[in-house]
Amino acid sequence: WFPDAVRELDPRSLLTLFPDAEAEMLMLILGRALAGRKDSKVAEGILDHTARAYAVIVGTEAGMGKSTLLGYIRAAMAKMGYHVEDVNSDMNRFGWGAIATSDIATIDDLTDEVQKKLLKDNTVKSIVSSGPVKCEDKGVDAYTVEASTVLIGCSNSTNYSHYIGMDSG
Repeated sequence: WFPDAVRELDPRSLLTLFPDAEAEMLMLILGRALAGRKDSKVAEGILDHTARAYAVIVGTEAGMGKSTLLGYIRAAMAKMGYHVEDVNSDMNRFGWGAIATSDIATIDDLTDEVQKKLLKDNTVKSIVSSGPVKCEDKGVDAYTVEASTVLIGCSNSTNYSHYIGMDSG
């Protein structure tokens, strides 16, 4: 249902900021966000995939366009009717229901400390694996949702030591 001009766009030409492997990975992650979680009902039937990911767009220089690109992606998805959310960087226990059930959730300007927390957080792990997430909103009883979102963040740095000691999941 997209106009011919949109369908003829080359996604790689829109991601010139990235090396080939990273651009391909981002296209796969965005495809997962647009298609939906495993067992989603689509016009062609039921989706059967095991795609799961949490992306962090890293560029060591400020002003490269990471946040601008993420803003464009968010705006385009929202305009097409997708549910877009922000991840609260304070990482408290409230508000995860809206994040977990969105199509895409983003967090901009990740600090080293927040990146480490996100990578080790059990709620984030459940969200990334499209699993059940126990949610709590202020003044409301806890409830469980099946996660459907794709998480994408932006940062000016990364620290590979954050991955040490993570389980294989």
